[in-house]
Amino acid sequence: MLTPQLSSADHPFKVIDSINERERALFSQLPKRIKLYSLSILSEFYQKNAREPLWQDPIAIQDFKQQLLEVALLRINPQFSTWLEYLSDPNITGIARDIILSDAMLGYLYFISSLTSEEKVLLYGPPLNSEKQGYQLMQAPENKITLWKEAIYKNETYHYVKSLAPQHPQYRKMQADLLKLLSDNSPWPKLTERIYLREGYRSKDISNVKKILYRLGIGNMSLTNIDSQVYSHDLVMVIKQFQKNRGLPADGIIGINTKNWLNVSPKILARLLALNMQRLRFTPADIQTGILVNIPDYSLNYYEEGKIRLFSKVIVGRPNRKTPVMQSAINQIVINPDWNVPHSLAKEDILPQVIKNIDYLHEHNYRILSSWSQNAEVIDPESIDWEKISIENFPYYLRQTLGPNNPLGHYKFNMPNQYSIFLHDTPNKAMFRRYRRAGSSGCVRIQKASELARMLLKKTGLTDADILNFLKENKSIYRNTLPRVPFWSYYLTAWVSEDGATQFRTDIYHYDQSVL
Repeated sequence: MLTPQLSSADHPFKVIDSINERERALFSQLPKRIKLYSLSILSEFYQKNAREPLWQDPIAIQDFKQQLLEVALLRINPQFSTWLEYLSDPNITGIARDIILSDAMLGYLYFISSLTSEEKVLLYGPPLNSEKQGYQLMQAPENKITLWKEAIYKNETYHYVKSLAPQHPQYRKMQADLLKLLSDNSPWPKLTERIYLREGYRSKDISNVKKILYRLGIGNMSLTNIDSQVYSHDLVMVIKQFQKNRGLPADGIIGINTKNWLNVSPKILARLLALNMQRLRFTPADIQTGILVNIPDYSLNYYEEGKIRLFSKVIVGRPNRKTPVMQSAINQIVINPDWNVPHSLAKEDILPQVIKNIDYLHEHNYRILSSWSQNAEVIDPESIDWEKISIENFPYYLRQTLGPNNPLGHYKFNMPNQYSIFLHDTPNKAMFRRYRRAGSSGCVRIQKASELARMLLKKTGLTDADILNFLKENKSIYRNTLPRVPFWSYYLTAWVSEDGATQFRTDIYHYDQSVL
């Protein structure tokens, strides 16, 4: 692990004596309080450059400082903020400022490279414990450093710095909103009353509601009648727009969830944007053909030729059985699917019911198998000594056959992946009416599964009449998709929609807690 290396004025004599001349020369050009993280690399680099500045392009410097700010907002390591403080100090100029920029670049390069191996911790993981497992800065990979050096020698610093940012088209839109949010430095109004507010109600919070919406720039709010405590119809309409931008039911009622979002300050919203801007590195962009599921938005988009051909609500995994952030490709569609019950699900959800009442198997069309193989033996439930069976000791496999209770509905969309995740229909359509739809065991249930299946099955040569006939048959039909249909599930709790409105969503898996 790299630790800060102090300027020569801060080192004991013996430590100073051990520093080679190259490093001492670099130290001499810095203010006494400056700490460096990459002393040996920088001392060699600047010596080869005759101790001349490496940063010659002011636009590249500005872009890099902006990217550094976006990482500093994550608060994963205070050094990113420290670099920004140094670079904002008017007394630090010339070669000293240049060295600090280079030190910060090496730290930033490590951050970018660490996302490959630590992305689950930093962007989609549990909260970091700053005392035990906080994010530590290490030396950047040699290949990353080499590319930076080559960009300097070729006078291509700006293009190199620009290439380090997320390349998703959302990035610059979110960056613009981030800067707007950070420019709001006034104290944030708070809503304190616990009553639900409906149109016509009176509340002392109404004045603060108007101030909040005005400062967020939602609904062309003005501060006319700011002292009025009546929840007017015009204000209801703006609240509905606010609720839509937060993924809440747009009912115009200011309840607990709406109040919680209204109370979130611009600084916190900016940090949410900064985190999701880094998630763009792992979010698909410019899709020509494929299926995208944004987990916290409970939404699916199917693209053909770069355009959305189908939008559907989805149900994703509940917090204790999360839908993973992943990439795969649909290679098969099953009409009238059987359901091979995952072993963990069989033990945790179904087996306790069976142990209480063996008829549960017949009532829900479950068969007990010796394995998942095609020649698997079907086990008669009556032949099992259930007194010797426990949740910890269940050596069999469960399959739910066709029927009204089959949770896969009429269609299953198979795709190879390490998580055993697939997309499917569901007979229970009522849950799609909810705005919180984290209720599956990890797989993704699609509201418009029949429409998606029809669109994909037609590419295999089937007609609507063929599909209807297959649905009437009491057996499973398998159709391979050629070519495969790319699939991505991703996790964005903030982005900018097509109408220019900044969208925020509830962090259903608490991934945002890693930085907030």
